[in-house]
Amino acid sequence: MPETDRRREDQDALGEIAAALEARESQAPGAPQRDDTAISVPAGRVSVQEACRRLGVAPRTFRQLLAEFYDLVEPEPAVSEGGPPRDLSQTAVARLARVVAMRNAGSGYQDIRRALAGEASAGKSEPPVTGLAGLAGLAEGLDRLQRELSRSEERRREDRDRLLTAILRLQQEIQHLRYEVVALHSRRDRKRH
Repeated sequence: MPETDRRREDQDALGEIAAALEARESQAPGAPQRDDTAISVPAGRVSVQEACRRLGVAPRTFRQLLAEFYDLVEPEPAVSEGGPPRDLSQTAVARLARVVAMRNAGSGYQDIRRALAGEASAGKSEPPVTGLAGLAGLAEGLDRLQRELSRSEERRREDRDRLLTAILRLQQEIQHLRYEVVALHSRRDRKRH
């Protein structure tokens, strides 16, 4: 089955679950509620109902968001023996939360898609360095870093020497001023006597 058909079926199934949840929420407040939608959710996954609660959106809004951003959210629904998907990955819920936050902040559809696409591509790691060219590049980078470190160390030594020289001059200046103050007091005392 082509990928788009599977996605469409997944979206339809999620829509049916969300509609059932919406109907359940619309029951009278005092009426006893049947729990015929109780499902067990595997560890590390979130039920559609819990996702709606976390996001603070109605099931209808949830369905709409999922339909608009399905390719970027990648909910990876769990299917129980040919049945409809019943849960979402933690990553999918986090991405949908980002969509809701951006919408609440006034971001447009294209801005949200760009942001989600950027986050998805930022999560991809760099390929490992292989071959002689890669090793030569690493060695060159290491040499450059060692040269920069040596220059930095030399600048630190020069700064330290300048600071020590300035301290010595300051000490000499203070000593000279003390001598001047003592000499001035001595002259005043002689004039008085």
